[in-house]
Amino acid sequence: MPNCAFLLRIADRLGAVPEGSAAADAAIHRALGLPGPPPAYTTDAAALRTLLPDGARLTILTDAGGQYYAAAVPQPGAAHSGQWGATPPLAMAGAVMRMLTRGAPPH
Repeated sequence: MPNCAFLLRIADRLGAVPEGSAAADAAIHRALGLPGPPPAYTTDAAALRTLLPDGARLTILTDAGGQYYAAAVPQPGAAHSGQWGATPPLAMAGAVMRMLTRGAPPH
Protein backbone atom coordinates (compact mmCIF):
# COMPACT_ATOMS: atom_id res chain seq x y z
CA MET A 1 0.00 0.00 0.00
CA PRO A 2 1.48 3.38 -0.95
CA ASN A 3 2.20 5.98 1.72
CA CYS A 4 -0.86 8.24 1.43
CA ALA A 5 0.78 11.24 3.09
CA PHE A 6 3.69 11.04 0.66
CA LEU A 7 1.34 10.76 -2.35
CA LEU A 8 -0.56 13.84 -1.15
CA ARG A 9 2.71 15.78 -0.77
CA ILE A 10 3.61 14.78 -4.33
CA ALA A 11 0.18 15.90 -5.57
CA ASP A 12 0.51 19.24 -3.77
CA ARG A 13 3.95 19.78 -5.28
CA LEU A 14 2.73 18.86 -8.79
CA GLY A 15 0.08 21.55 -8.43
CA ALA A 16 2.75 24.16 -7.69
CA VAL A 17 5.45 23.48 -10.30
CA PRO A 18 5.46 24.97 -13.82
CA GLU A 19 6.49 21.79 -15.65
CA GLY A 20 7.05 18.09 -15.19
CA SER A 21 10.47 16.67 -14.40
CA ALA A 22 12.44 13.46 -14.13
CA ALA A 23 12.73 14.09 -10.38
CA ALA A 24 8.93 14.20 -10.03
CA ASP A 25 8.59 11.06 -12.16
CA ALA A 26 11.10 9.28 -9.91
CA ALA A 27 9.25 10.41 -6.75
CA ILE A 28 5.97 9.02 -8.09
CA HIS A 29 7.61 5.75 -9.12
CA ARG A 30 9.35 5.37 -5.76
CA ALA A 31 6.20 6.26 -3.77
CA LEU A 32 4.27 3.53 -5.57
CA GLY A 33 7.08 1.01 -5.07
CA LEU A 34 7.36 0.25 -8.77
CA PRO A 35 10.43 -1.50 -10.23
CA GLY A 36 12.68 -0.28 -13.02
CA PRO A 37 13.23 3.19 -14.40
CA PRO A 38 10.32 5.63 -14.07
CA PRO A 39 8.36 6.62 -17.17
CA ALA A 40 7.71 10.31 -17.85
CA TYR A 41 4.51 10.47 -15.78
CA THR A 42 4.57 14.26 -15.44
CA THR A 43 5.07 15.05 -19.13
CA ASP A 44 3.44 12.14 -20.97
CA ALA A 45 -0.24 11.38 -20.40
CA ALA A 46 0.14 7.90 -21.92
CA ALA A 47 2.83 7.01 -19.38
CA LEU A 48 0.66 8.33 -16.56
CA ARG A 49 -2.33 6.27 -17.70
CA THR A 50 -0.29 3.10 -17.04
CA LEU A 51 -0.87 3.80 -13.31
CA LEU A 52 -4.66 3.68 -13.62
CA PRO A 53 -6.45 0.64 -12.28
CA ASP A 54 -8.73 -1.21 -14.69
CA GLY A 55 -11.98 0.72 -15.19
CA ALA A 56 -10.59 4.04 -13.97
CA ARG A 57 -11.03 7.20 -16.03
CA LEU A 58 -8.80 10.25 -16.27
CA THR A 59 -9.69 13.45 -18.06
CA ILE A 60 -9.01 17.16 -18.27
CA LEU A 61 -12.26 18.89 -17.36
CA THR A 62 -11.33 22.52 -17.87
CA ASP A 63 -8.54 24.98 -18.38
CA ALA A 64 -8.58 28.50 -17.06
CA GLY A 65 -5.93 31.17 -17.16
CA GLY A 66 -3.16 28.76 -18.10
CA GLN A 67 -4.13 26.20 -15.44
CA TYR A 68 -5.73 22.82 -16.13
CA TYR A 69 -8.09 20.79 -13.96
CA ALA A 70 -7.99 17.02 -14.17
CA ALA A 71 -10.31 14.44 -12.65
CA ALA A 72 -9.48 10.82 -11.88
CA VAL A 73 -12.37 8.43 -11.22
CA PRO A 74 -11.41 4.96 -9.92
CA GLN A 75 -14.58 3.28 -11.17
CA PRO A 76 -17.91 4.29 -12.72
CA GLY A 77 -20.14 6.04 -10.20
CA ALA A 78 -17.32 6.81 -7.76
CA ALA A 79 -16.41 10.32 -6.65
CA HIS A 80 -13.58 11.92 -8.57
CA SER A 81 -10.24 13.12 -7.26
CA GLY A 82 -9.22 16.40 -8.83
CA GLN A 83 -6.15 18.55 -9.25
CA TRP A 84 -5.17 21.84 -10.88
CA GLY A 85 -1.82 22.02 -12.66
CA ALA A 86 0.22 24.14 -15.06
CA THR A 87 0.07 21.45 -17.77
CA PRO A 88 -2.44 18.69 -18.52
CA PRO A 89 0.00 15.90 -17.47
CA LEU A 90 0.79 17.67 -14.17
CA ALA A 91 -2.90 18.10 -13.37
CA MET A 92 -3.60 14.49 -14.32
CA ALA A 93 -0.65 13.18 -12.29
CA GLY A 94 -1.83 15.06 -9.22
CA ALA A 95 -5.38 13.75 -9.66
CA VAL A 96 -4.09 10.18 -9.94
CA MET A 97 -1.94 10.59 -6.79
CA ARG A 98 -5.03 11.83 -4.92
CA MET A 99 -7.17 8.98 -6.28
CA LEU A 100 -4.60 6.42 -5.15
CA THR A 101 -4.77 7.77 -1.59
CA ARG A 102 -8.46 6.84 -1.54
CA GLY A 103 -7.73 3.14 -1.85
CA ALA A 104 -7.63 2.63 -5.61
CA PRO A 105 -4.69 0.28 -6.27
CA PRO A 106 -2.24 1.33 -9.01
CA HIS A 107 -2.31 -0.84 -12.12
